[in-house]
Amino acid sequence: MDSPPFIVTPHPLKGRAAFATRDLQPGSPLLTTRPCSVYTIQREFRREVCARCFSYDRGVDWKVRVDLPAEGKQKQNPTLGLVFCSEVCRDEWVHRQGAIGLEAWKTAWEIGSRQKGKRTSSNGSTESSDDGAANIPDGRPSFDEIDRAWTEAEETLGKKVRELRMRESSQGAQLNKSERKLLQRAKDTKPPSIETLWAIVSGILTHYWTHNTPVPVLDEKSDLPAEHDEWTEILRLKHHHMPFASHEELQDYIGAYLCSSFPPLTPDVIQTLQNAAAHNSFSIRPALNSGAYNAEYLGWGLWTTGSIWNHSCAPNIAKARVRDRWVFVVDRDANSKTGVRRGEELCISYLGGDEKELSVVERRRRLQDAWAFECQCDACVREASRGDVPS
Repeated sequence: MDSPPFIVTPHPLKGRAAFATRDLQPGSPLLTTRPCSVYTIQREFRREVCARCFSYDRGVDWKVRVDLPAEGKQKQNPTLGLVFCSEVCRDEWVHRQGAIGLEAWKTAWEIGSRQKGKRTSSNGSTESSDDGAANIPDGRPSFDEIDRAWTEAEETLGKKVRELRMRESSQGAQLNKSERKLLQRAKDTKPPSIETLWAIVSGILTHYWTHNTPVPVLDEKSDLPAEHDEWTEILRLKHHHMPFASHEELQDYIGAYLCSSFPPLTPDVIQTLQNAAAHNSFSIRPALNSGAYNAEYLGWGLWTTGSIWNHSCAPNIAKARVRDRWVFVVDRDANSKTGVRRGEELCISYLGGDEKELSVVERRRRLQDAWAFECQCDACVREASRGDVPS
């Protein structure tokens, strides 16, 4: 049996890095990931992207849905706000969610359907047309501002609401009038965006399944052994401790916490998910594997087994999304036409393929804005040394 094509080792500057264990020819397979553990689809594409495999067919609406039994006097079966490209994808997805998962997705859709006046920007952050937006500070919230906002939300409402919800869900529990009013106050919190709710639901279900009886995952084939559970893999990722692009995005996540009752929803779980996703998520775009780098941004996902690669503006790894997995191979283009040598670091591009058209200044600016680091890869250092960086 061949030895693994690469190893992942600690790195003093990058946290960890992957290195080739032998000479690798162009096109050599490196890794196929497991399915993503956290994801969201942009609201405007929710009828066009399969919630199981992320298939997208030129903007055509998928027709397959999950219809739940009608409740009470309802004339129509409630839906989850998700669509699927086939009944096979729907049935696989339902099997993975289980009864608790279906209830969580239903709650998310009910909350998200109340949300008004928001739109989602191209980078995935939410923007609002509400008049109250003028009172929200500009810029990215600092670590202290994030910590203060979550502490205030928890102390003023969150902790008490969570206790009441636990009592309410217990058999025979009775709440008094003031307690019911407090729960209603939490439910009346400004509804968060559906994108935020979907990210939180997918993430907390990963947390729930890890710490309870796991739901079997179909077709769990990956080249990377599952030596740790998925939540442990999330904790092992490099975390961004100022992950919110704006104060409004921060408030959106806090709002989801206050008005939701997903199990188990705590500020620590939400912050862990967001901190990990901010540094490690992959964008979901149509036909990315065919070279359409500038295709529409459909959403994002966190593939923990695909987050081992560091960035280079002259990458030697090519990546392609195949359904709900990512496949990584040694790049075939001019940068690596001779392959990869033993001991060489294996890197992807975090810029999505358009790095060849950008100057070192533009690349570094984009990477700083999106990933909070100044690129010091060989290509950037070489270009900077030639005087391509303005003084």
